[in-house]
Amino acid sequence: MNQCTEEEISNSWKFIYTYTASGKIASITEQNYNGTAWETFTVKSFEYNAQGNLIRRFYNDYSTGSVVQTRRDTIEYQGTTSNILRGIIYESTDGLTFDPMQETIFNWTGSTLNSVDYYTDDDSDPVTPMTYLFQGQYQYSGSTLTSFDVQLISGGVPVGVFGQFIYTYNAQGKLETETITGFEESVTTNTYDADGYVTEIERQVDEGAGFYLQEMDNFYYQNTAGIQKMELEASIYPVPAENILHVKTSGVINEMIVFSMDGKKLFSQRGSDQTIDVSGLSKGNYVIHVFTNEGKATVKFVK
Repeated sequence: MNQCTEEEISNSWKFIYTYTASGKIASITEQNYNGTAWETFTVKSFEYNAQGNLIRRFYNDYSTGSVVQTRRDTIEYQGTTSNILRGIIYESTDGLTFDPMQETIFNWTGSTLNSVDYYTDDDSDPVTPMTYLFQGQYQYSGSTLTSFDVQLISGGVPVGVFGQFIYTYNAQGKLETETITGFEESVTTNTYDADGYVTEIERQVDEGAGFYLQEMDNFYYQNTAGIQKMELEASIYPVPAENILHVKTSGVINEMIVFSMDGKKLFSQRGSDQTIDVSGLSKGNYVIHVFTNEGKATVKFVK
């Protein structure tokens, strides 16, 4: 394990990060200042396989005065690839008996993801099997994802589409619209300039009274050289990112926004925090826009 330790202090909370020799997060310790000393609140630890893929994650709770492991996550992969086959979340109240609470099974044909099965536990009995609730089905045109259907499960088989994501692309192959129907009604539209950079992201939603504009983000570029210059104003680590991405800039951070490489806004974070949680992203390439009091930086990163 790398002996480098980073402390991030905010008000009465402190987060201590340690890393493996390859730069992956080994542990995150959360501490609270009680007025006279720092007390450990929680510790998350991480384990990886030979390919560098996360295979286990542990949550230890120190808040009661003794260490109690409250959660374990396990992840299985397809051979030596980074294709996830199965993920299970186990929870415990005493640190001894662990109940599987959620399970996700990924179904592949070669390197193509076909479907995802979602299971959940309806009670706190570790003996009772989990309930098969949903299946997400991927549809492609060639290698291009065109839709993602979420189907309800009854008696172990899909019985109907509960929600659907539909994707369209422009002539350059960049994502143009994402339309969500079923559990949510929304349309997100991306607009690009002649160089392929996203200039506007517009999101409209329908909550029962018709579609209305909920959010619009605009992006302005001087020229390609200017964009490259802005990218040099921020640095990120670790590379590749795992769960927490650290961002260093010369100014005070106001907001960070993460996009897919096709210009789709994935999520944002406001505030001066120099870290952002990217654990929910799948492996791939992304872009983060960092807005500071000195301007904007755009940096690509790998998950």
